[in-house]
Amino acid sequence: TAPSAETRPADAPAPGTAGGREPVASALEEALRPVLRGGLPVRLRAWDGSVAGPAEGPTVLVHRPDALRRLLWSPGELGAAQAFVTGAVDVDGDLGEALDRGRAAVAALKARYATREEVPADVVENERRIAEQTAKAP
Repeated sequence: TAPSAETRPADAPAPGTAGGREPVASALEEALRPVLRGGLPVRLRAWDGSVAGPAEGPTVLVHRPDALRRLLWSPGELGAAQAFVTGAVDVDGDLGEALDRGRAAVAALKARYATREEVPADVVENERRIAEQTAKAP
């Protein structure tokens, strides 16, 4: 655990502040917000001790900055697997739930409409026509 304010030297930065700079987890969350179109799907704890994301559920632990390099150079499952196997990234909590939340966030990026009511009538009619033709095909 991090030293309390009473045991930490007066000139030492507080955990997660990186010597006065923005906490890494907060910076990552802000950088990912436009890509994810919202907040993080899991809690994130960075190597500087900073934390961002929802309090409930699993926490992705990013132990080293090179984890970001792995994830950016090989986006997707390969980069995540490499970061996990090398110990640069770990999960505190249910790994399956962390993966499910990540997959759901990626799937939501591909969705054009968030709810059934948002789908335009012409799109619904076209999809219905395609489904009926497909059902009639031998």
